[in-house]
Amino acid sequence: MPQRAICPMIFMFAEGQGKQRLSQSGAERPVRYWSTFGIVSGEIGIVQAIKSAGSDAPNGVNARCLDIDNSNAPIVTEDVLMAVEGGLKAHHGHVGPAFIEYLLEYDPDSLCDDLESLVSELADMTSGGALQKRASRPLALLQLCGVLMQEANLISQEHDIASLIHRVWSTGVEADQMNPIEKAISNLQEFIASNKGGRICHDYDQEEKFQETWGWISADNEYIRLRTSEFAEMAGGVMKQQAIAAELEARGWLEPLTQSQRAQHYVPGIGPVQHYRLKAKYFLPQEEETPPEQDV
Repeated sequence: MPQRAICPMIFMFAEGQGKQRLSQSGAERPVRYWSTFGIVSGEIGIVQAIKSAGSDAPNGVNARCLDIDNSNAPIVTEDVLMAVEGGLKAHHGHVGPAFIEYLLEYDPDSLCDDLESLVSELADMTSGGALQKRASRPLALLQLCGVLMQEANLISQEHDIASLIHRVWSTGVEADQMNPIEKAISNLQEFIASNKGGRICHDYDQEEKFQETWGWISADNEYIRLRTSEFAEMAGGVMKQQAIAAELEARGWLEPLTQSQRAQHYVPGIGPVQHYRLKAKYFLPQEEETPPEQDV
């Protein structure tokens, strides 16, 4: 989809009705209506995608879609993916009808009241304003459906639906309120911490697959070298890599190759890789020195 078309699509999708048009005879054509929500995934966030097209995101975008950054989520293993795929194949075709049958036992007005209560509950976690209520409605609907599916024994009772929805909502709200550069650096720090030993490995560890490795920690834990090709994605896709690198250099967190060139070209023990060299003390928790034991 062209990036310039994202913003109009969001507003049309959220408004719940199509455009009013006339037929060749001049009569009004029937207007199409809908009530739904969708999930869109991409390498960068919605707001950043709109900005990259050369325009600013209107304030109404944040009220109509929630940008959820999952770049810091743990890496999903092949075993987990196979389990998910197996579950989908085993249950496809009967869960939906079973859920509808269960819903038919409920009073529609009661379900609407439950939904509005959840909307208010999420919105009250922030300012509780009209924009927050509008933005929280899709998550409130997911929470209500999750709870009802648990009641119908269609999904496991062990999942804490409310806590999951609250965590996603809080993450999205906090991200919207942060300065873009602070958000990018925070995402980068979280990514490094959560992927240490995975996509971020020690440069002396030769067992890691080169293509799957996005960064290397030096043997003395002084530096972290991150590929320039994945740098923006590691920062959540909220800003371009050059802007993030410039800010890190200004703070003294990035060590440039020369005064005019930030990127390095060679990872010791690995080979030629275009990367940024960051000072690890700003991105990895530092171990505190244990005080010497004293005789009592």
